Amino acid sequence: MKKICIIGGAGHIGLPLALKFSEKNFVVDVIDKNKKIIEKLNNSIFPFKENGGEKLLKKCQKKKKIFFHDDYKKVRSADFIIITVGTPLINNRPSLKQINDVIAKLLLYLNDKQSIILRSTIFPGATKKIYNKINKFYKKIGLSYCPERVAQGKSLDEIKKLKQIVSSNSKSEEKKILRLFKKICNDVSACSFEEAEFIKLFSNAWR
Repeated sequence: MKKICIIGGAGHIGLPLALKFSEKNFVVDVIDKNKKIIEKLNNSIFPFKENGGEKLLKKCQKKKKIFFHDDYKKVRSADFIIITVGTPLINNRPSLKQINDVIAKLLLYLNDKQSIILRSTIFPGATKKIYNKINKFYKKIGLSYCPERVAQGKSLDEIKKLKQIVSSNSKSEEKKILRLFKKICNDVSACSFEEAEFIKLFSNAWR
């Protein structure tokens, strides 16, 4: 079974996603710098309000399909690495600092067979910049932008119901990521990096 590593995965976006993949029998390593929340999760305590969250957490932990850490070394064994860290607005523009910090740490443990998936809110053109940065070190690694559009507290339900947008650096990578999200979503659709970035921004504005 494929392994997934979710960076920033103890928050409102990463944790429900981790649980949905774990529910489908993927082995999921959640990495987060917040050690207090990691400790809570390892004790089966859900850190925020999420419909059905605590019940699913206990179920996945009982099956030994989800694990919580603050150690990036777990990235080495992952097939898919999903980045869900925040991009706070600075001067009315999402800051990529947290994403860039994560990428800098990931570069120590990556290999060309892995796939990286961005879930954060980013400005148009940012995905290509991030891909070019990674591509300098790993020429064959896959990068996709698959924006989340769920409402906090209802994520477990909406992940399945909302169409998942997939944009990738190549057609082969696109097919791989479409197959991945079909495991947890009823509907998936492919587009370009720029289209996915605008979809995310328009969705945020509508929300």
